[in-house]
Amino acid sequence: VRLVCEGQRAQLLFNTQSGVLEQISCDADSCGQPRELARDVSTYAALASDDDLVIALAGFQQAAVVRVLRTDRAGAPRGNPLTPAACWEPLGGMCGIPTLARDAQRIVLTARDGGDLLALESTDRGQSFNALSGLVVGTSFEPSTTSPLQQHRIRKGLD
Repeated sequence: VRLVCEGQRAQLLFNTQSGVLEQISCDADSCGQPRELARDVSTYAALASDDDLVIALAGFQQAAVVRVLRTDRAGAPRGNPLTPAACWEPLGGMCGIPTLARDAQRIVLTARDGGDLLALESTDRGQSFNALSGLVVGTSFEPSTTSPLQQHRIRKGLD
């Protein structure tokens, strides 16, 4: 179950035992009826973006590809689900458990590929996704076995 709140509106998303993703939209006065959004959904993430709800979802085993669905405030889909990147067997690429985050300029979609984290961004409220910009890849692990010795020599003024 996910609850997405923004302003005077709340949207409740839940996955049934048969893998159907449903949504209930509520405003300050009342709640609507449950609305089916997608079938064969194993896992999902959701966030509000202006007047839209952006939902990243993935299916079971063979259909674990991450898809992005946008709905309006009432839960009506805005177009067909988007597949932002490839997923292939055995699970590699944009597959499995999706995560969504946002800041003022973009929505970031992530998924795990083995030990790696794949990240894409959307600057148009989830209508399209591109490679994440401004990413600085750093590591605290130095694979060189001589690195500690080199650092010690530098500290001691030997190099």
